Amino acid sequence: MKHVRRTMKWIPRIVTLLLIIFICLFSFDVFTGNDPWYKMILGFIIHCLPVMFLLLVWFISIYKPWVGATIYSVFGLLFFLWMAIEQSPQSYAKALYFGIPFVVVSILYLLDYKARQYEKTGY
Repeated sequence: MKHVRRTMKWIPRIVTLLLIIFICLFSFDVFTGNDPWYKMILGFIIHCLPVMFLLLVWFISIYKPWVGATIYSVFGLLFFLWMAIEQSPQSYAKALYFGIPFVVVSILYLLDYKARQYEKTGY
């Protein structure tokens, strides 16, 4: 049982970190233009702001999984709504690529939170 609990603890954290790294890769598109280097660096920092926020939530979620369950589910649902408003054929694919993984991660954090509560209280 302890092995299953340890696996349940680390799966959402590893999946979240991989998802954040995937999103960070999109920040490097600012270096393809012909802008001066300082504008490229500023654009890179601006593109990395969501990644920095997600890393902060990831770090907090290591100790408080309910935070990860809440924030990542809100993030995924807001992304779904944003893509639904856009209503282009590509927006549905974007919603699948980015929205669903965050909802899945939030469910994994919720399961981890419930497992911790069960260990503490017995129900």
